Amino acid sequence: MEDSTPSQESSEVVLMIAGEDHRYQPRPDLGYVIMAQDNADAIASVQGDFGLFTRQEIKYVGGRGRQGLRIIESKPSATQNEAAIKTLSAQKEFQYVAPLFSCNGSKITVIPEIVVRVTSGIPVDQLESQCTRVGCTILQPMEFTTQEYLLGVEGSNAEAVFKTVNELNNIDWIEWAAPNIAFKPKPCGFALPNDEYFPLQWHLHNTGEFVGTPNVDINAPEAWEITTGDPNIVVAVLDTGVDSSHPDLVNNLVPFPVSEFRRFHVFRPLSFESDDTISNSQG
Repeated sequence: MEDSTPSQESSEVVLMIAGEDHRYQPRPDLGYVIMAQDNADAIASVQGDFGLFTRQEIKYVGGRGRQGLRIIESKPSATQNEAAIKTLSAQKEFQYVAPLFSCNGSKITVIPEIVVRVTSGIPVDQLESQCTRVGCTILQPMEFTTQEYLLGVEGSNAEAVFKTVNELNNIDWIEWAAPNIAFKPKPCGFALPNDEYFPLQWHLHNTGEFVGTPNVDINAPEAWEITTGDPNIVVAVLDTGVDSSHPDLVNNLVPFPVSEFRRFHVFRPLSFESDDTISNSQG
């Protein structure tokens, strides 16, 4: 783990997360992020007193508990934004102020949150104790997993977030910790599969050529403009089965022993007692 202690306004920060380097380059020229205790009132007051940004430059960060978070996409110059960051950091109404960053080619906002994954079996009170030591709190467990949590960082800038991430990643029972970020998806261009049968998949992209009404679909190509997927994501399809020799699937199926499937999925037959009643035969 590389320790990153230089000033957040001027130095690149390198974090080793799950065995990979993540490089965070401060970009005050793109703007900054602020968190106000009294959100709208504090921000309006700063606008009136200092005139550092306009209402049109304010972007909201969604999510529960983030009412006071705002991204200021102000681009007068890096020097002017750095001065604005120093001015806002000195105001007691603001608990968090940081420049925007670039990471792996994308513009991101480092907010005062961390996502952490602990090894299996670690109780939540053990994580709570560790959070107290490093200056953060558990905000909520992540959905669909018992090993990942969203943490709130008590520090006042991105440097505090990076420092806490480093400290958590040095604990042996933590698999990884990473800054939680806000970002705007970068379009990757209009993409259509080269599958000869794709035009028949009207539910994905309906042109009305074969069946139905044009654009009555799930807008798959529009979603593919944002991302075309990640090979590390595993999708479970609950259906009656698949053709494992299909050319689109043969190299993409995840091996899963039948014995394991049966261990997690116990099928109980249904019995029909009347025309309008279905009951489980197991009672």
